[in-house]
Amino acid sequence: PIDLLTKDLKDAAKTLSDREARYLVDSYYQMQKQRVRSTNQVHALSMLDAPESQQQPEPHRTLSWLSANTAKLEASIRRALDAYAKASVTGQWSQSICGIGPVLSAGLLAHLDIMRSQTVGQIWLFAGLDPTVIWESAAECEQWLTKQEQPVSSLIDLAARTWGRDPESLLRMATT
Repeated sequence: PIDLLTKDLKDAAKTLSDREARYLVDSYYQMQKQRVRSTNQVHALSMLDAPESQQQPEPHRTLSWLSANTAKLEASIRRALDAYAKASVTGQWSQSICGIGPVLSAGLLAHLDIMRSQTVGQIWLFAGLDPTVIWESAAECEQWLTKQEQPVSSLIDLAARTWGRDPESLLRMATT
């Protein structure tokens, strides 16, 4: 059985570091994908096993158990992220905005460091809201790179100018 999030664990979630919160946010989204896959799989298997006279048979209990426990774990992570977000005034404020719940709020708190952002525009850029930035797929970027006949440092400068990015950021991404 899945251990439920106890009051002590929920209280402990208030003291998560940003790195730990980022891990939990990522785990939440992975768990959500797993729950959707699991539920869809149960549905697909039940439809395959259904006699033609019966539209929706009862899925196997073990598969239903897996789907239900995945949903419970996802909900527990959401409650922990809610405690993390509500421990901050900024988290409480962000959750007061329509459409921003505990997971998004915790994700924003964990990913955005206001002390490292010199302008609001940097946060805006991080969120992908800058209309001057051109977003290309990895395949398009690779194709563009193969057409160029310049050293890497020149390519990074050219790419930065082409797509409206900071050359130092692109260089860091290229070396990681």
